[in-house]
Amino acid sequence: MKFRKSLYYQYIIGYLIFLFVGFLAIFVVISRLSLSTLTMDSARSMYDCANDIASSYGPDLNNEYVPFADVANILTLTAAASHMRIQVISIDGEIYFDSQDSPDIYNTARLNRTVPTINEFDISYFSQHYYQQGTFYGTFEEKTLSVYAPIIAVNKNASAGQRKTCYVILHSSLNTIATASDKMMDYVYLTFFILFALSLILLLIFTFFVFIPLQKIIRASKEYAKGNFKYPGLNIPSDNEMGMLAASLNFMADELDHKAEDQKKFIANISHDFRSPLTSIKGYVEALLDGTIPTELYPKYLKTISAETDRLTKLTNNLLELNKWDNRGNRMDYADFDINMTIRNLLPNFEGRCFEKMVQFDILYEAKSYYVYADISKIQQVLYNLIDNALKFSYNDSKIYIHVFDKLDKVYVSIRDTGIGIPPESLHKIWERFYKTDTSRGKDKTGTGLGLAIVKEIMLSHEENIEVSSSPEHGTEFIFSLKKAKR
Repeated sequence: MKFRKSLYYQYIIGYLIFLFVGFLAIFVVISRLSLSTLTMDSARSMYDCANDIASSYGPDLNNEYVPFADVANILTLTAAASHMRIQVISIDGEIYFDSQDSPDIYNTARLNRTVPTINEFDISYFSQHYYQQGTFYGTFEEKTLSVYAPIIAVNKNASAGQRKTCYVILHSSLNTIATASDKMMDYVYLTFFILFALSLILLLIFTFFVFIPLQKIIRASKEYAKGNFKYPGLNIPSDNEMGMLAASLNFMADELDHKAEDQKKFIANISHDFRSPLTSIKGYVEALLDGTIPTELYPKYLKTISAETDRLTKLTNNLLELNKWDNRGNRMDYADFDINMTIRNLLPNFEGRCFEKMVQFDILYEAKSYYVYADISKIQQVLYNLIDNALKFSYNDSKIYIHVFDKLDKVYVSIRDTGIGIPPESLHKIWERFYKTDTSRGKDKTGTGLGLAIVKEIMLSHEENIEVSSSPEHGTEFIFSLKKAKR
């Protein structure tokens, strides 16, 4: 897998794009928003100050009984303390006061001489707002924030025509606001870089705890796909989802490894079970053809050939049956039926073999009828295989015990023989396909080793249990359960 196509590469690219866009947003949007917010806050604060001056000192600026120099001195001190420039300008643009001038020049005589004037002064400069940014008619070399508040300079002895509306105008350098905004942005940038460092830690955590384990899992999966189920590279000791995934893959590899071994055994068993009857058939046919076998013995050997053919047919049918279960193509046909009657109808099939071995059935039904809900044809197959197995390994002149009883919502069927039994080390293997104990191979040459595997599949499909208990030389017992019919 090329790195550029990897999820990690895409994650890194997305991470870098996120950082770039985040920094750009901070640099452009937040910086502008910060400057705009600080400008608004400064404008409000200056406006409050201008209103205070207008209401407190405005009327005295044109009052001949109040010493002008005293008011000018107070406004000059206020301007110095607040780092602002204060002007009082009439509606005609006459500058009554400017904190930049010395307070000593303001006296009563100032009101009687020509004062500096801003000829183009118009209150519309503020564009319907109480503040504006600019050079204020060229008064300043750099942009300044200017705020105004109106006052009426009242002189009780003046006529109405002599009364003039004035404005208290405060100016503050935008550099001061920009400096404050830069300081604020320094903290924002610091926070951003701290978050960047923390995100790097998260990236490292992702790399070590997600990406690297994921790469190991990918490599292991490729090895498993090649059939290398013993690949040792998938070792992720963790309790999180990644560790659980690795453990699941390890378990899957072990199971597949066992399946591969089972497949080899399966092929070996098929080869063995097909080769033996085929070899016998071939040998007897060749002997019949070349005259090795006398004519009078033909019936005997033809009977043997027929038996071997039946054995091959049975083996083939069992393999086809198991293949249906593997492919889940064996449809279940559930119905209510009497398991007692099913057993009674099945036992006559074993009369000939029972007579040969002098084996008897001892049957105990704890109730006259036991109706169960299952697939009758599949349960007949289970019963036939288990009884056939019991009969096969029973001693001559012995008994096979069949017991049917119920408990709660289940019906149980027990089939027990008193034959050779199963060795303890082989008990858990009897459900495997083609498995035969050595004793089984010695006692029975016609078995395929598939009967119990089919029984197990049928019970699993019914979602029911089947248990086995055995003791060598004392016999074997199989017990399986079925669901009671709702009658």
